[in-house]
Amino acid sequence: MVRNILKLFLITSIFLSCQSETQEKESNVALGTPALFTYLTPDKTQIDFVNTIQELEQFNILLYENLYNGGGVAIGDINNDGLNDIYFSGNTVSNKLYLNQGDFVFKDITESSGTNGGLGFKTGISMVDVNQDGYLDIYVCKSGVANPQQRANTLYINNGDLTFSEQAKEYGLDDMSYTAQAYFFDSDSDGDLDVYMINHPNNWKESNRINLMQDASGNLVKTIPPTYDYISDRYYEQTASGFIDRSETAGILNNTFSHSAVIADFNNDAKLDLYICNDYIGSDQLLINQGDHTFKDEVTDFFKHTSFSSMGSDAGDVNNDGLIDIFTLDMSPKDNYRRKMMSMAQNYDKFEKLIKYNFGAQFPNNTLQINTGQI
Repeated sequence: MVRNILKLFLITSIFLSCQSETQEKESNVALGTPALFTYLTPDKTQIDFVNTIQELEQFNILLYENLYNGGGVAIGDINNDGLNDIYFSGNTVSNKLYLNQGDFVFKDITESSGTNGGLGFKTGISMVDVNQDGYLDIYVCKSGVANPQQRANTLYINNGDLTFSEQAKEYGLDDMSYTAQAYFFDSDSDGDLDVYMINHPNNWKESNRINLMQDASGNLVKTIPPTYDYISDRYYEQTASGFIDRSETAGILNNTFSHSAVIADFNNDAKLDLYICNDYIGSDQLLINQGDHTFKDEVTDFFKHTSFSSMGSDAGDVNNDGLIDIFTLDMSPKDNYRRKMMSMAQNYDKFEKLIKYNFGAQFPNNTLQINTGQI
């Protein structure tokens, strides 16, 4: 009898212990309190931004395949009070600027600051001090819609009083390309910021177009079409009179489907270079800075292969050897069935053609490029 009671007590104790542990885990999950981060609700932060996208007959993913690529978010101290503020980009809804009040509480100052993004399909955003007055400005990229005027990128110059003035045209940055993101960096080490914009054709058919011609020996080689209006990436030099489009002389014209870029000094010559992630048959680009507002694509010199459908990218010293490494993300499906369904996007015949016409070896996988310090 006593033995049975002890058994029952032991089983009950184990059950209650497990139940208590389970309830504690469920409580932590419900409260959003894992070991490293605490989930803060909109009621606490007062941030209620939602990038809602509503498809229409005139505007949907069949007509614009980047529809669900998302917008952007930038974090920076717009009023120099020591607290980082947040700016969200809404594709088909208003952008939102939230002022940090402290203690993780934010105030929506979008309308009073004049930064709602205006018309058009808003994409990537950057917080950067364009005019070097000590205050962060906001640059908004646009894409998607057919009307070029509604694709003109927007530049909000910080007035220093929690208001902004739209001055993209005055600065020469009202570019009307199909822009995903803009990257500001000092490409010529003159102390001011130049800008590289990653753009894309209106649809995948344009980006898959191979332009070939015969060279002096009769071999087919890639060529550059005569115009890249609204399609090619763009490079602007900042001068005393504003930003000047140097895309053609810089040697960066392309018709690739650019998704992201990463900026670093990849060859240790004290000049900032760019790695551009490109989708479809257009290979990734490694634009080595020549120091005179020109760039040379040396991707095949530095890399044996790249990702095929390159999306996101980042750079850093992965192995702590003092050299910058590169990581790119491909859109390769996770499961075997989906991989087989997508196999026509990358097959042996296409791979051989990519090699033949100097598009480089491309594989549908994430790629980590370890910098060896040698070409």
